[in-house]
Amino acid sequence: MIDRLRWGVLGTARILRRFLPALARSMRSELAAIASRDPERARACAARYACPRTHASYQALLDDPAIDAVYIPLPNDQHAAWTVRALRAGKHVLCEKPIALSVKEVDEIAEAARASGRHALEGYVHLHTPQLEALVAALPGIGPLAIVRGGMSIPIAAPNIRLDPARGGGGLWDVGCYPVSLMVRLIGSRPVSVSATMRRLSTGVDGALVGHLHFATNAQEVLGVIDCGLGTPLREHFEIVGARGMIIPQSPFRAGIDGSPSSLTMRVDGEELRAIEGSPPDPFAAELDAFERTALDGTPARVPLALSRDVTATLVALHESAASGRSVALAPPVVDR
Repeated sequence: MIDRLRWGVLGTARILRRFLPALARSMRSELAAIASRDPERARACAARYACPRTHASYQALLDDPAIDAVYIPLPNDQHAAWTVRALRAGKHVLCEKPIALSVKEVDEIAEAARASGRHALEGYVHLHTPQLEALVAALPGIGPLAIVRGGMSIPIAAPNIRLDPARGGGGLWDVGCYPVSLMVRLIGSRPVSVSATMRRLSTGVDGALVGHLHFATNAQEVLGVIDCGLGTPLREHFEIVGARGMIIPQSPFRAGIDGSPSSLTMRVDGEELRAIEGSPPDPFAAELDAFERTALDGTPARVPLALSRDVTATLVALHESAASGRSVALAPPVVDR
């Protein structure tokens, strides 16, 4: 048993500017190595974040016995393969979203995790915030859920890897995963069917997509609507409507990032209440803390692979529907969560 995680990082992606400062403040983690196929980039990144050593390849880092956990912020199409390799090398893994681009890849990750006795978690920071905890606690107050709506868009300009369909690009995989993951987390299941339409960009990826999701469990039937886009102003929204009221988080996906506030507006029977206001903690620190408790203490994961599997299945079905023009039914989940 260990009481501290020694981290290795695959690549020098821009998101390290958010993750590594959180890691530096942790009492249970330390940055041990950074790997890049470009030695100069690795050395520059290591100097910026006071990392003691670098590796000239990703595999060399996985072969390093002084690494306990690996952070993977690589392009989307590389997430699943390197997560599996890291698990087989005996490392815990925190992989940025989306952890995989198919259900088959999620299942391969789950099998590698079982075989290695290590943990793999998908990096959805918005599922680790106090705002989410308050949202879950507030749900019974608005009565049985009826409608859930959410969306996110970001500005980008070419050239950008998000515009390459061969690399897992497109608005749905990049930002549509946020409202989908929050819906699946709150409702507690994947949808039974979806339909979607999209506007393709010249590169072939979805530049804008609107999806309809039909959730039906033994306890409730809920209709969901998501929208997402690339190349438009930064925006995020989410709304949960129940029989007696509604809840609207102000920053549903970015609370605590770049000064985004954390607040919930709750209206019940015509009366408006404020559930949370103020400056939220760093969501990357909250995510790291949850990962540490899972890897070091055996605490159940906040974002288990069963949830990642349901979200991935939903995203795949939405993309299939948008491409075919037909609604798509989803198989029931095979793993309880």
